[in-house]
Amino acid sequence: MKKFVSNINRQFHDARIWGQGSFMHVCFESVGCRFRKQGYCLMCDYGIGKNVDCNKAVAILEDAVRKWPQHVDRLLLGTCGSILDQAEMSRETLGVILNSVAKMNVAHVLLETHYTTIDEDVLNFIRNALPNKEIYIEMGFESANPKVLQKSLRKYMDLSQLKKSMEMISGYGIHTILNVFLGAPFLSEQQQIDDTYMSIKWALENGAAEVVVFPANIKPGTEMWEMYKNGNYNRISHKEVIWLLSRLNEQELERVSISWYGDRQNAGIDMDILPPIIPDGLNETLVNFYQDFMSNFNGIYRINLIKQMKAKLEATSQ
Repeated sequence: MKKFVSNINRQFHDARIWGQGSFMHVCFESVGCRFRKQGYCLMCDYGIGKNVDCNKAVAILEDAVRKWPQHVDRLLLGTCGSILDQAEMSRETLGVILNSVAKMNVAHVLLETHYTTIDEDVLNFIRNALPNKEIYIEMGFESANPKVLQKSLRKYMDLSQLKKSMEMISGYGIHTILNVFLGAPFLSEQQQIDDTYMSIKWALENGAAEVVVFPANIKPGTEMWEMYKNGNYNRISHKEVIWLLSRLNEQELERVSISWYGDRQNAGIDMDILPPIIPDGLNETLVNFYQDFMSNFNGIYRINLIKQMKAKLEATSQ
């Protein structure tokens, strides 16, 4: 089985590069998410800065791909909020970046953005810029429950409009990836798992090609951090992640990824951010589990892997 190489992090003045194996994430500096400024999303904070210009953006991207230790197969491009928001990245800069990507030997190109930035013009722009690539639009979704979105996460979404955006994306031969949150405040552990499980099912049933589960990370400067410091929020455990995965069937597991599960801390970065709690004595076991899980998307393989990990977790709690 193919293993990931070590997690890689590089900090440029105008971007941050992160990845594992053949996956690379380039996050360009920007003025920040417009919804952050409006007080949305009590768990999020990807920072603020200044937008990059065309020359800097392409230089960063091409240098990162050239120096990556192995071939880049999946390239995720984003900003501090939404790369398709023209307040964060001009169409001119985006066009120059995509023209550079079009010449690269990269099969899968992902663009991270908010669902409200999707329209016919931008999809046509992207499709024309990358005619020979598999394109994915990755969007924050978090939960299919409007009450959880509004009351727990303070995120206001029109799920019917999200679905229309997904249908529009599909019409251009582009795939949708939805990000789902695990660990919403004010819910019990079981309610958190149930909400994420139902949200994964909603995403897949409504046309998402993939779902990325984001276990709760407590970031300094966010409201969730303040809640945690004041004793009003508890860190989730990796047990919740495994229990969630154990509820998914073979077909669902083949379309699910995990992100921000503690891999940054394992690489020695973002040490001020609190990822899920690791049960005593299982750090190496969990690291190996996630590497194996993310290296092989075969449903049967993953089911067996999860059963083994779940048994180890149950043994430690006896």
